[in-house]
Amino acid sequence: MLRFDLEQALISGDLSVADLPAAWNDAMQDALGITLPNDALGVLQDAHWTAGHFGHFPTCTLGSLMNVQLVEAANAAHPQLPHEIRHGRSGTLRGWLRENVFQHGARYLPDALLKRATGSELDAGPYLAYLRGTYGERFGRSPVQARGRHEDGLTLLTRRIRRHPSFVRCDRSDPRESA
Repeated sequence: MLRFDLEQALISGDLSVADLPAAWNDAMQDALGITLPNDALGVLQDAHWTAGHFGHFPTCTLGSLMNVQLVEAANAAHPQLPHEIRHGRSGTLRGWLRENVFQHGARYLPDALLKRATGSELDAGPYLAYLRGTYGERFGRSPVQARGRHEDGLTLLTRRIRRHPSFVRCDRSDPRESA
């Protein structure tokens, strides 16, 4: 969300490029209590901005959220799937994806396809649980808990994701919905 907020400020003219490194560092300190030693590890860590590309991070985040939900649905349908993946076998997963995602192509908008494949709308909960598990194991705490926000972080993330223009809501008037 940090990049999204800074991109919005840059595009709206509320933040100048010259002030971007300081804004990045301030936001990292405020949100996570992290002081970065240099801009290469902060604002310049990614090639998207330096190439003039904006909007990649929110869409990548949406993709990550959807991915975790799809994996959970595939695991629910095929409980042996994690064992197969650990042993380098991906046929079951490919089959599930082919049946539930790939065969539809662009017939459905992303949120409608996600609901068809998983039975639920976009939800940050599974992704945050994944992060808590991953970071909890590595660092003994989760990023959300580290900031002292606990479940409030889930509410905030879900609200901000749903507000983001990349999250397109489809309605019955969409021709792909009735297909």
